[in-house]
Amino acid sequence: MKKLSAIAVNEDDDLKSTLTPSSSFTLNEVKLDFGVFNSSVKINLNDFLEQVLSKCGFSSLSSVRKNNTIDKLFIHVNESYVSIRVNNIAKCEASGNYTIFYTNDKKEYIVSKSLKYYEELLRDQGFFRVNRSILVNMRSVKKVYKKEAVILDNNERIIVSARNKTKLMSFINKYA
Repeated sequence: MKKLSAIAVNEDDDLKSTLTPSSSFTLNEVKLDFGVFNSSVKINLNDFLEQVLSKCGFSSLSSVRKNNTIDKLFIHVNESYVSIRVNNIAKCEASGNYTIFYTNDKKEYIVSKSLKYYEELLRDQGFFRVNRSILVNMRSVKKVYKKEAVILDNNERIIVSARNKTKLMSFINKYA
């Protein structure tokens, strides 16, 4: 088994920190071990990666414009992070503890985060949870059929749950 580690050095090259996963942390957390001080700190991996990308001049995990809309996401797929534009996401579908992203250009990405996580992240970006397992980008909706279903640009019909019908109409009125 390969051991994952990374070394971060400050601007003066005098303080090094080693990034290693530890069994006492969840997969989204890492341990920073500062050998010089004989201490370690637990941090969130996404926060750490966002700071590293920002320092290197890249956009962070989610690029945010001045009006607080997310332009694109870096999602963790297999062994890498993939950049997808939020406007290119047609829908997200729950599959157990995983989420499947379906894009307008017919690509699929399976991510090991729950649909609830993405629902909260994308709620203000024009996404609506139509039923228990599907989050829809309302920009990809061609029409709403009798408050019972949404029809996507690719003519896919998705049933709206009974409890979300009134929420859907409120959502439409809010963003119309």
